[in-house]
Amino acid sequence: MDNSIGLFSISELLGKNFFIPSYQRGYRWSEVQIKDLLNDIYSFAIKPNKAEKEFYCLQPIVIKKCTDETKVNNELKSDFDDNQWYEVIDGQQRLTTIRILLSYLVNELYPGKTLYEKHRKHLYKVEYETRKGCADFIDDFTESDDTIDFYFISEARKIIHEWFETSAHIKDPQKAKEKIRNTLIYSKEDQDQEGVVQIIWYEIYDEGKSSSIDTFIRINLGKIPLM
Repeated sequence: MDNSIGLFSISELLGKNFFIPSYQRGYRWSEVQIKDLLNDIYSFAIKPNKAEKEFYCLQPIVIKKCTDETKVNNELKSDFDDNQWYEVIDGQQRLTTIRILLSYLVNELYPGKTLYEKHRKHLYKVEYETRKGCADFIDDFTESDDTIDFYFISEARKIIHEWFETSAHIKDPQKAKEKIRNTLIYSKEDQDQEGVVQIIWYEIYDEGKSSSIDTFIRINLGKIPLM
């Protein structure tokens, strides 16, 4: 089967399960990278006079469906999407940052509630092979330096909070949170006038862990053009 490429709104990622394999480094995005992403999404969210069905596009994520063996070996279990998991070959830093942002927005806009209680949608899961429990920690609003990955996730939450509360170009943090929420969790149909954030979804159909590592190396050497 040929590889496939398409555009998925962030709303279409909700309820999916993503697995970050050990050949990738842990979560390490810097303050500059996080703020650049927030600024880009916010600029799109408040942009006046958008064209109908206009969207903001994130860089690609490269994924492949996890085999049953991978799910068993890594104890990957989810009540969502019939326990289908996707191995993230490239783009995990961006995917994890969006997930941290979503968790922050739910906590801020719906205190004591879940996204499902408000919108009948589940946040997508991100689980790391090298850091069991990372998926749960993303939603745990405590600080931790138990592992380097948990430390960077904690720092990302702080950066996101400070960006909303202290950025000079944001006059009303509550409205900014609502605007960004709308572009992330609402469907293309619901947001046809205001627009949504979409991501380039590049799905690999090769089999075997070695091919995943080979694909990862080739992408990072620039031998696989994604755009």
